[in-house]
Amino acid sequence: MRKYNNDELKKMLFAHKVFLMSDGKHGIKIDLSKDRCANLSDANLRGADLRGADLSDANLRGADLRGADLSDANLSDANLRCADLRCADLSDANLSDANLRGADLRGADLRCADLRGADLSNANLSNADLDFSCWSLSCKSLTPKIDIKIARQLFYHAYRAAMSCEDKEVKKMLEIKGLKKFVNKSHCVTKHGCDKI
Repeated sequence: MRKYNNDELKKMLFAHKVFLMSDGKHGIKIDLSKDRCANLSDANLRGADLRGADLSDANLRGADLRGADLSDANLSDANLRCADLRCADLSDANLSDANLRGADLRGADLRCADLRGADLSNANLSNADLDFSCWSLSCKSLTPKIDIKIARQLFYHAYRAAMSCEDKEVKKMLEIKGLKKFVNKSHCVTKHGCDKI
């Protein structure tokens, strides 16, 4: 596992920026997939432009990625445990099977992100945008910290799916006082025009 120093990181980021600005004609796209388990732990990547970078299997534990642009990046199987991803752009990112335990994702843009198999244990997702993302229904996604917007979004989707269930117990649960009112305040209804329940 290779540990990258600050000078190497600066050179990589510069080469990647040139690659992005020249539409791939110059510079070098960051691709750490060949460097199995590249070690970027505790790296300062705050505000870095990592669009489309391949950081699969990378060790980014404790890295500072605040405000970084990781849109369309491949972070599958990456170790992002306790990473600071506040306000990072992770839209369309592949985070499948990533370790996000204890990561700070407050205000992160996770629209259309692939979170299948990601470990979200104790991750802070408050004010994150999860629209159209893929959130696994596994034990690894049971304990993140979420805000009321995400709670309403999850309840709305679960409620809509449960409406097709013929089980009497489920039907009774769907009639819990105040539940319809709560889910109908979801931005799924107010912003995206989904049907009220």
